Amino acid sequence: MQESGIAFCLWKQKANFIFMAISRAKKEKILKDLTKKLKKAKLLILLDFQKVTVPEVQILRKVLKKEGIDYLVAKKTLVQKALQKNKIKDLVLKDLKVPVSLIISKEADPAAARIIKDFQNKTKKTEFLKGFLEGKMLEKNDLIMLAGIPSREELLAKLISSIASPISGLTYALKGNLTSLVSVLSQVSKKKTR
Repeated sequence: MQESGIAFCLWKQKANFIFMAISRAKKEKILKDLTKKLKKAKLLILLDFQKVTVPEVQILRKVLKKEGIDYLVAKKTLVQKALQKNKIKDLVLKDLKVPVSLIISKEADPAAARIIKDFQNKTKKTEFLKGFLEGKMLEKNDLIMLAGIPSREELLAKLISSIASPISGLTYALKGNLTSLVSVLSQVSKKKTR
């Protein structure tokens, strides 16, 4: 389960992840890659993933990848060092008692939070822990609220609908008035011809 040298979780055994010991050189490469990804990130979400199976992670990773979002698993110490190198000091991982996975998005779009929320609703196995959005710390409740924000396309559709609604109402009103006017004129013309 290795993606760009960052994820190194091997398998799951009775809800305890077993991590392979890695060399210092490998850790330095992971730290470098993670630091680079975090530098470009506008949205970072930390998840508790300890109950998630490998096939479920693969499905989630595919869905996120379609949206241009990265899903990574790394040791908390390496993640913390990468965060510090990117001057994100507010996010402290040592207090978290569970292994974490990272959702990294280069956009400030709440799509990542929505995808995770949908995954949570289907599987009941993950949990938001913390996050970071354009320099601001997010707690679990903030991430849940972020997941509830409609997508850009949904917002544009609602806007267009609300703009078009009065116009179509005006069209029907004018059409109704014109129909009434034509009807009155037709009756007046009938009276004059008699």
